[in-house]
Amino acid sequence: MKQTSIIMFGLMPNGSLRQANLKMLFERAKQYEKASFKGLFNFISFIDKLRKTSGDMSAAKLIGENEDVVRIMSIHKSKGLEFPVVILAGTGKGFNLQDLNDTILMHQDIGFGPKYIDFESRIEYNTLAKEAIRINAYIETLSEEMRILYVALTRAKEKLIITGIKKDAEKSLKEKENLLELYSNNNTSKINSLLIKKYKT
Repeated sequence: MKQTSIIMFGLMPNGSLRQANLKMLFERAKQYEKASFKGLFNFISFIDKLRKTSGDMSAAKLIGENEDVVRIMSIHKSKGLEFPVVILAGTGKGFNLQDLNDTILMHQDIGFGPKYIDFESRIEYNTLAKEAIRINAYIETLSEEMRILYVALTRAKEKLIITGIKKDAEKSLKEKENLLELYSNNNTSKINSLLIKKYKT
């Protein structure tokens, strides 16, 4: 500790982060020593490979999992974590389905799906193969989005707040209420429109 002056780094600006980064580098050095490679050149190559492939050499984290802070993260990053209160924002956005409109579609199982072009009439038609790939890709996209949504909805321990912007919200809400009435014999499943608060943007 005296030879490295690691304690002195704590007195510098962002000292705690500097110390944490040096400790992390020390741990990587111990990990390197357990391997068969030796020498400074190979160690630098080892660190460079970690940085490029696994992202394991990013700045050390100073905030613990139980710290009383607000965390902003993607749904993917939140997987496996739980929080007392979760705010799921931006739910009014649609899925990205732009790729399904490409001239040529490909699928690892179905194969190749081009458009058919009638040169005489100069009209393009979707082939059966392309339509099959488009439908399959659409289902796969929805399945993945539903999986991600499930992760987001199960991160909260006590309270989950979902925000989003929806055009004609009351009309859409009424449609959902009608659907719920079709699948339920009681009124407890109806969505109370008073729960939807309006905010000016």
